[in-house]
Amino acid sequence: MIFIFKKKKFFFLLFRFWSCPKESKRLSISQKISISNGNYRYVSLEQLIVQSGRGWTVDLDERNLTDLDMKTVVKHAMIKNRCKRIRLRDNNITSHGALTLAEGLNNNMTLESLDLRNNFISDLGVRYLSSSIIHSNLKTLNLESNDITAEGAQYLAQMLKNNRTLTELYLSKNHLGDRGIELLTNALNDDKKNHQDQENKGVRRL
Repeated sequence: MIFIFKKKKFFFLLFRFWSCPKESKRLSISQKISISNGNYRYVSLEQLIVQSGRGWTVDLDERNLTDLDMKTVVKHAMIKNRCKRIRLRDNNITSHGALTLAEGLNNNMTLESLDLRNNFISDLGVRYLSSSIIHSNLKTLNLESNDITAEGAQYLAQMLKNNRTLTELYLSKNHLGDRGIELLTNALNDDKKNHQDQENKGVRRL
């Protein structure tokens, strides 16, 4: 069953799947690792970010990246290169990596799109991201296939009530259930009502 919501500039998609097996990860060529003072530095990842970041989009899909790699992504893609779009589809990122990304996303006014589909973000990772998105300029967030339940939907619903930049949110192949869908729908309806109230006040002032 497919749910489509359109509110103001919102294009909100919810695909309801009760049980969706996680797609197998595709492994890429192993990363070259150098060790210095006990810190792991993924040289090839840094170079890849620098090269692809010249076009404002860093494509790191299917690179077998882990939570440890997210520090490199934040440092070189978000902070140094100030990229507008980051693709991290089909990797091995969990809530720990989501926390690192959330820290980089907080007060970031450059990044507009973050694609995390087919990872392992979970409800906890959604909680971290949601708290930072309201302090960012993010317009598109893809969290398809990330083991998100109604608990994660609750964090997202709260974020939607306070966010004024996000226009696209993708949540297919998760486990939101009726409760999760209800929470998100109510959040969008509240946003629409608040927007209408503000427009009415503007008309009365005129």
